[in-house]
Amino acid sequence: MLTRSLLATFLILVIPISDPWTTRWLKRSTDPAKKVKAYAGTSLILWIASMAVWRAERPGVLYAVRPEDVVKVLAKSGFVYGIAAGLIAALMIQALMIRRKPKLAAAAQRQMKKLDFFLPVTARERAWFGVVSVTAGICEETLYRGFLYHYFRDTWHWGLLLAVVASSVVFGLAHGYQGVSGILGTGAIGGLLAVLYLGTGSLLTPMIFHALLDLRILTFPVPDGGPEPPPAAGS
Repeated sequence: MLTRSLLATFLILVIPISDPWTTRWLKRSTDPAKKVKAYAGTSLILWIASMAVWRAERPGVLYAVRPEDVVKVLAKSGFVYGIAAGLIAALMIQALMIRRKPKLAAAAQRQMKKLDFFLPVTARERAWFGVVSVTAGICEETLYRGFLYHYFRDTWHWGLLLAVVASSVVFGLAHGYQGVSGILGTGAIGGLLAVLYLGTGSLLTPMIFHALLDLRILTFPVPDGGPEPPPAAGS
């Protein structure tokens, strides 16, 4: 019980409160390795928290939904799988179009400009961004759609809808570095991922979609800042 409460406190309070500090550090630091450090640190924290969940809850990696919470209308009709397939296809089409259409590429770069302090530029940063994207897909789904949703249901005895909304709001607040619009958008995506979770009965589909959603950033044009400089002689 104590472990569950500590994990919930970490997700609900610690991450949203610490996010502004991390954002300020990324914006102000002159350390050339700051993004890699941020990606690596975030990945480590997410894996530690997820392993704590798997150890304390023993839910299985895919955190199966208890039978009474599965949205049977979605599950039986296969509608939720259609949603998932459509979303994944949309991500792939978007990535392809951005790669092939210079105007779309320029528009995507302008859209991402406000996140230059966080988005990867160099080859090393892009490799680490891939790591943190896959980590987020697995671990954030475990923490927010798996653990936190069930924590609200079982410990606070909230109804299904309220638990989905609350866990999605907390998920959005964890992405405060994206600004108010990013928090709202991420919270909405959290609700969509919850639909995939409750419609399929496991975290597999939301994990895949979440990872692909983040990885698509690597298909966007590299922000202004130039390619990674060659290593100095003797390094």
